[in-house]
Amino acid sequence: MPVRYPRQDGRFLAWARTITRVWSGWQPGGGSTGVPDIGLSEQQAQRAVELFEAAYAAHTHQLAIQSLARAATLRKREAFKRFRAEIGADISTIDAYAKATRDPGVFARARLTSRKKGSPQHPVAPYAPRLRFVVSEGAMVLTWKGRTRPGTIYRVERRLTREGVQEPFYHFLAAVGERRFVDTTIPPGTTSVEYIVNATKNGRTAHGFSTGASLHGEKWKVDAGAGTAITAHSARSA
Repeated sequence: MPVRYPRQDGRFLAWARTITRVWSGWQPGGGSTGVPDIGLSEQQAQRAVELFEAAYAAHTHQLAIQSLARAATLRKREAFKRFRAEIGADISTIDAYAKATRDPGVFARARLTSRKKGSPQHPVAPYAPRLRFVVSEGAMVLTWKGRTRPGTIYRVERRLTREGVQEPFYHFLAAVGERRFVDTTIPPGTTSVEYIVNATKNGRTAHGFSTGASLHGEKWKVDAGAGTAITAHSARSA
């Protein structure tokens, strides 16, 4: 029948020590009662004992190495911590000297590179749009996901279809700093409305999505293709 034995190393070795001693007939003080009647020869039983001892020695060695490695890691961390603090103080001294003498060559002679100011961050395109018409307000509510880090502005543009004629271009509607816009300026007679939302920051634009809704009877319904990502080529506006 299949025999189960412990999976954890320490428990496995404790279990193995017990059974190999039984197999070899081990007795305290070095005596032996001989191999019991279990179908193993004396050579096989002794081989099991030797393999156990080798496994136990390897396990013990591994634990010792791990302990040494942990100690070495702690020593390394402390050494780096002290060194970083000391060299940081030295660099601060060099920096103060360079500012006091107004000598641009100080950093070059110290083989140090001055830290450059971070480049302007790019805007992140908005996504996951949601469009709904609020009857009580007579308004179209547009929401989306995106980042609202300082400097990020969302540009909302709109294109209408009135009396069966669609405007050829999107027209600028608003610039907002939040992830929500309420359009209360839909003219009477409008049967379809489309929006484009882009993110701008530091003079750069990240094209977001286009979404729209159509009037069916007296109810507005979001178009099936709403939420389509747009590109610079499709984002034409007046």
